[in-house]
Amino acid sequence: MLGPVDSSPGFCFRLVDWGGDLEKNGYSAKLPNSRKFVLNHDYGNRATDMSTLKKNKRIKRAKKMAIYGDLKPGTGNAKVESGKPKYLGGNGRKTRSITARTFKRNLQTIRVMEDGKVVKRRVPVSMIRSGQIQKAVVREAFSLPESES
Repeated sequence: MLGPVDSSPGFCFRLVDWGGDLEKNGYSAKLPNSRKFVLNHDYGNRATDMSTLKKNKRIKRAKKMAIYGDLKPGTGNAKVESGKPKYLGGNGRKTRSITARTFKRNLQTIRVMEDGKVVKRRVPVSMIRSGQIQKAVVREAFSLPESES
């Protein structure tokens, strides 16, 4: 059942229990049971209406996307041909089948530095080879262990 509108910012709908009579209070809409959705007319900024957890999750996902790019596999075709090419004196190559396939990135799980923290990420080998990703340093190369004396 519908009840009085809550004018506090940050809510668009909220579920409350209220057993009042709709006709008596000036409402004509009916919802099942004694629960109701309260509509807030102050829509405001939708960014303030979402939960902080979802917002932080989206921010992390966007940051990861900016660093590593899209890691999803791409789609394409596998083409099978037969015959001898014309430039070699044949009758020409003929396509025998075209099959859908996926081109998967060569992802490896490594420990990387992100914002000063060491995290495990699945990153493409092409980025590791090109030096775009900074691997986490366990110890300096060619360094002797410190003696405890």
